[in-house]
This record gives sequence, C-alpha cells and structure tokens, in this order.
Amino acid sequence: MRRILICLLLLALLCGCTGQMVPAGESKFTFYYRRADAQNDESYVSASGALAEKEVTLGGDVRTEDVLAAYFEEPDDETLRSLFPEGTACLGTKLQNGVLVLDMNETYAALSGYERTLAAAGLTLTLTQLDGVDAVHIKTPAGALLDKTSTLWTEDTFLLQDTSWLYPERTVQLYFAGSNESLQPEKRAISYQSPEELPRNTLQALLDGPENEQLHTPVPAGTQILDIRTAGALCTVVLSEEFSACDTDRETAELAVHSVAATLCALNEIEQVQLQLPDGEDLTYCSIAEPLSPDRTWDNRFIGMTDKERCRPASLFLRVKKGRYPRVPSFCIWGKLFVVHFDQLEQMLVALLGVLLVLCEQNGSTLRELAGQTAVTSLVHQELL
Repeated sequence: MRRILICLLLLALLCGCTGQMVPAGESKFTFYYRRADAQNDESYVSASGALAEKEVTLGGDVRTEDVLAAYFEEPDDETLRSLFPEGTACLGTKLQNGVLVLDMNETYAALSGYERTLAAAGLTLTLTQLDGVDAVHIKTPAGALLDKTSTLWTEDTFLLQDTSWLYPERTVQLYFAGSNESLQPEKRAISYQSPEELPRNTLQALLDGPENEQLHTPVPAGTQILDIRTAGALCTVVLSEEFSACDTDRETAELAVHSVAATLCALNEIEQVQLQLPDGEDLTYCSIAEPLSPDRTWDNRFIGMTDKERCRPASLFLRVKKGRYPRVPSFCIWGKLFVVHFDQLEQMLVALLGVLLVLCEQNGSTLRELAGQTAVTSLVHQELL
C-alpha cells in the first residue's frame, strides 16, 4: 500500500513539473487572434471582444507545449493575424496549484503596450481551457510580465469587449432634492441605443433615485413613465397617477415638478417640458398646464411670489443653453417682474438712444445761444468803454 501511495505522489510531482497533459484522442481548443482589418465593428460585442476566435482540433496526447507551438503559428485564415511576432517561443512551463507558469523568450519580452496586453489575453484565454489550469503567470528573461512578479492572469482579468459604439453614453445632470429641500444636481452616465431613448433613460434614472446618500428624489415613489416624446425642443411626458401624490403643498409640488423639468431641460436637445397626467388634470399647487423651463426662481432665492408665478410657462422665463442666446431677459422693477423680449428691448434701446441724441442736440443749441449772447454782451461792453 505504501508503494502505491509513493508512486502516486511521484506521479503528481512529475505532473507539476512537466507540461500539462490533455487526454488522448482529439481535443478541441479555441485559439485567439487579431482581426486582419482591425476595424471596430459589431464583432467587438462578442465575448472575446477585441480578439477573434478560431476552433482548432489537436490529436494525440496533447501537452501544454504542443498547444503553445500550434498557437504560435500563423493562422491559415487570411482574415486573422497571430498575436505573437515570428520567433516567439515558450522556454518552459510549470503547473502548480492551478497556476500555469510560462517562461517566455526575448522575442515575446519585446512586445509592449496594446500588443503585449492582447498577447497575454490570448495566452490566458487559450491555456485556461486545459484541465487544472485556473490562472496563467507569464515570465520573461527580464522578469514577470509588466514587472509584476505576483500577477496572475485569469479569463476575467481582461476587458476585451467594446460596446460603446452600439450603446453610447452621455453624462447628464439629474436634479434631486438636497438636505435643504432645494434642487441639487448629480452627474450620471446614461447609456442609450438611439437619440430617442436618451430622454426616457435620463428620466428613468431620476425616478430610480440618487447615488449620493445625502440626496433624495422628490418625485413620489411608484411614479412611472407612461409616455415620453420629443418634438423639436419640446419634450412631452405623461407620468402615472402616482405623481399627483406630490400635490399636497406648494413646496412639495414645486420640487417634484421642477426636478423632472430641470433634469430633462439639462439635455441640449430639450428646452421645454410639458408634464401630463393620465386624466389630464392639472396640479393645484404647481400648474403643469403649460410647458415649463428652468429659471433662476427655481433655486428659491425669490420670495413673495404666488404659486402661479413660481410655475410660470416657459415662454416667460430666461433660458440659457450652450450654443444658444438667452431668449427672454427679465428685470425686477418696483417689486414686480417685467419681461421684455429681445426685439422689444432693441426698440427700447433705439428709442432711448434717440432721446439722448435729442437731449444732446438741445443742450448743444442752448450752449451755442449762451455763447452767442456772451459774445454780444462783450462787444457792447467794449463799445461803451
């Protein structure tokens, strides 16, 4: 019995010091290569992402060295390219505790940057298909790859997928309620497949709540997006009946309405937001009967305004967006808010300039008359003398 145990122990040690064996017969492997065109197309969405896959069948008693020798060869597919330069070789392998250590030659060590990363990914994804190999440790004559002597590569180490061209992201601002019950922005990266999806996904992120624990969503829980559509710069949103639960007092209603409108209007494509409820009813404490657009009164710095004044239609307020001129400047005179459109402002400026010119002309005439009178008086005085 002791002899049998000793033989088994020696066999285990030999397996740990020599190349990993694959059972006899045909063995199928997936080899990883670079694409010849190297284009960023839909194939990058696959599990191997930046790498192309090719099924290879090896026969007989396959050792780790045999798999590596076949992998280092140039593929017979014209659409594929090897990850390794000509002359790449493995000087030795060792499997211990699920970690396969590779001693690579100088040719491999000459790889750098993106090419070295792809080569390491290809080796790792290929060799972890061997039974008993959970990780790969790559060493070169100059030391471990990337100068990290303890680095163990696994199939989860590398992020090879690139779906950004299919699912672009945009950083948007979501407006939640802060500790002082005022709107506070929180930046969030929103993914979308088409421009039409961006407003919906942005609003849904607002409804899902903030990531910052110091913020909270003023929109009532359970509120759902029944419909959302954009026509020009106007975004019309139909919210579920749960949204009307905010209509309990002025501050609560305003905060919920302003949160939705400010979030959507933060998108460059949207200037106004029309909120609607399924039954078409208006809110009592903050009207949503007309399109809304953020303005400076929404930061609660202005006081003494009525509910309707604090939720005025978008056409009455200042709106400044990137690449656009302010549409409506506002002025506070005698305690009341007067709004003057740009064309009216231009007319007023022209009229004011005309008045100034007339006053200057009148003052000039008066000065000339006075100068003339002074000159006549001086002559008369000289005559008398």
